[in-house]
Amino acid sequence: MKNLPLGIQTFSKLREFDCLYVDKTEVIHSLITKTAAVFLARPRRFGKSLLVSTLAEIFKGNKQFFEGLAIYDKWDWSKKHPVIHIDWSVASFSTIDELKRRYKEIIFRIARDYGVEVAPENPSIYNLSEALYQKYNERVAVLIDEYDKPLHEAIIADDKNLFGQVKQFLHEVYTPLKFCDPYLKFLFLTGIAKYAGVSIFSTLNNLTDISFDERFSTICGYTQEELESNFKEYIDALSLAQYPPQPRERVLAAIKRWYNGYSWDGKISLYNPLSTLRLFDFKKFENYWFTTATPSFLIKIIEKKKRLGFVLGETVVASLVSTMDDPSEMAEETLFFQTGYLTIKKIHRSFDEEDSFVLDFPNREVRESFTRSLLVKYGQYAENKSGFLREKLEKQLFAGDSVALSETLSGVFAWIPYQIIVENEHYYHSILLLWLRLLGFNITAEVSTNLGRIDAVWELTDQIFVAEIKYGKPAPIEETSQVEDDVPSKKKSSDKVLNKLLGAAFAQIEEKRYPERYKTENKKIKALAIACSGREVKCELKDI
Repeated sequence: MKNLPLGIQTFSKLREFDCLYVDKTEVIHSLITKTAAVFLARPRRFGKSLLVSTLAEIFKGNKQFFEGLAIYDKWDWSKKHPVIHIDWSVASFSTIDELKRRYKEIIFRIARDYGVEVAPENPSIYNLSEALYQKYNERVAVLIDEYDKPLHEAIIADDKNLFGQVKQFLHEVYTPLKFCDPYLKFLFLTGIAKYAGVSIFSTLNNLTDISFDERFSTICGYTQEELESNFKEYIDALSLAQYPPQPRERVLAAIKRWYNGYSWDGKISLYNPLSTLRLFDFKKFENYWFTTATPSFLIKIIEKKKRLGFVLGETVVASLVSTMDDPSEMAEETLFFQTGYLTIKKIHRSFDEEDSFVLDFPNREVRESFTRSLLVKYGQYAENKSGFLREKLEKQLFAGDSVALSETLSGVFAWIPYQIIVENEHYYHSILLLWLRLLGFNITAEVSTNLGRIDAVWELTDQIFVAEIKYGKPAPIEETSQVEDDVPSKKKSSDKVLNKLLGAAFAQIEEKRYPERYKTENKKIKALAIACSGREVKCELKDI
């Protein structure tokens, strides 16, 4: 039998596929031999369900699935343990009664499969564990996948009453687990977030949270070494599929930029499995993970709290575990981390102080996709009249009309609510380029040359605009020596700041000889300087 395609397909479909695998069984073996009751938090579509399925087959003693893998010669396959596998992701519901019925169906199905009986009126994990242990005289593995999925369904439904009912029901489901110790071999729960109100973490005081444990940080997701060693043929095929074909190293750099960057220990960086595999399948760089579920409830929370500054650049937090059970009440940084939109970039450790965590978007896929969804939410003008705005900008660029272009780009920033404005160059650079991409322009950011890095290259049909974006803080009111409502004086002071920034931008373009990279192109090349200060934007174009 061929090697098990761990990381790509679920166990129920193993024999249908002939493909490469990523062997995670060495770290899985460490997990099941060094721990007994475990919780793991990871974002959606990050391989949690496959991990649970793998654990199920190991405890069932299905040795044939693991031939050639790290665990094959390390595990006692003669021990076959009953497995209670509860997957909440398939238990869709619209009412609490429907959710309770789904749960009963799961318990009854497992009992039927193993030939045991449980109380028909009030079936529970405890009843089932006891029955399985008594019949088979082997301890039971309890595996609960997406333990918090019913809570998320209630959140998305925006029904506080349903949320309360679901929370109480899950409390009743999970509390009996504390009495199951005599019957349990292993207890494993996965989820997106750690909610205090469900009571499982306070009730099960022996439950170990391995979400940030360095020993198990790579249990989901692909490392750089795993990507290059397991997907060599796919990477080569992706290189050839580009137009024009690209060198392997350049393609590897693009894959890393798009889909790498997740970390739970601040050291090892991981690839998103879903996005990576879909890239190899479709051979096109797209926002695969992000589009599998719209973060509508996150947008609603941002809208409610009117804060987003931390999402547009690195932010430092003291804790990543919330004591709240309602996501709308969580700290934004914690919520965005737990749902996978932020990740750990670095951990500051101290001898006698608590750790602090540096968070940021993991990669280009998440950063651009989330910002775009936010901008569309706030910028209805760009969504409804994007064709008109695009045509307007193109005419201004072709005509070299710096004044009109400045007014149009100032209008772009005027659509952004003041609550999410962040006063730094990276913010203005990102927001501007994202808006222009949203309008359908062909813009490449951070183009490397032998002397530096171009902020952006804006390509039209027969012209190339080499752009440098500069930011400066607005001049303080007192510098004008005028009263607050002296508009002409304020405008004069603002123009002074903007003109100085434009000069610096052109000086950098000339000093670093950015246009030389495009001299062989059969297009007219222009230098574009963009200065940002507060909501004021000023542009200037120069022929090269």
